[in-house]
Amino acid sequence: MLGTLGALGLGLRTVILEGLPTAPPANAIQATSFASHLLVTVFAPAAAVSFAGLVLLALPAYLLAALRGAAELRGGASWVASARHYALGPALGALAPVTVALAAAVWLAATGGAWQQRALATVRLDGTDLQVTLRGLVLFLALAVPYLLLIELPYRFGTRRWRRGWLRDLAERRADVESHVRRLSVPDPDSGIQDTSDENLRAMQYDLVLLQFYQGKLDEVRRTPSGPFSLFGLLGALVLLAATALLLDAGGPSLARMVFGG
Repeated sequence: MLGTLGALGLGLRTVILEGLPTAPPANAIQATSFASHLLVTVFAPAAAVSFAGLVLLALPAYLLAALRGAAELRGGASWVASARHYALGPALGALAPVTVALAAAVWLAATGGAWQQRALATVRLDGTDLQVTLRGLVLFLALAVPYLLLIELPYRFGTRRWRRGWLRDLAERRADVESHVRRLSVPDPDSGIQDTSDENLRAMQYDLVLLQFYQGKLDEVRRTPSGPFSLFGLLGALVLLAATALLLDAGGPSLARMVFGG
């Protein structure tokens, strides 16, 4: 709040130093232009400081939420696949502002260090040559690495932990049922005759149904994908991020003139 008030005072000081026009506006266009210039000069610094303050206040919360989400995705060994996939929406929502802020900071640092002048390769698209510079590479890493570290890898690690636990538990239960079936099917040691009573047959039938159920669950757990998205979806997202980094790098001169001036 103090920064916003100070920036507002700075804008008013700039208007006072510039002075008001001696002659009134000749028409509505000149009046609108003067009023717009006056409003921008007075309120633009305050708006910029307010936005920066909100970003600085919000980013730690988003970063903490993203880290906690990654920890939950990695450590939730009891989460079934549907519950783990349901958590992707909030995790991606918390990660998006952090990724944008990181990419903006990387772009400013790389542009200030003139990394855009270090060409690594040339890509020809529709008759136009686009240079892949060092700045474009670090921009791609800034966009892709947070997702890989905070979403993709924790999700895969947590899914594999869940799969190992479920496979071990289901295998143990299936082994117990198989052992029980063997005990029911063993002939009597004295008479050598197998028990064919209705109770014994119903128990064996129930155990066989359980064996089929556990086998089906084992196959279902093995078929559960480890990643949050399919391989084609992940590759498509990486291609989209690479194109975004390439476009930001290609439009670097215009952005640099806006940010750094000249």
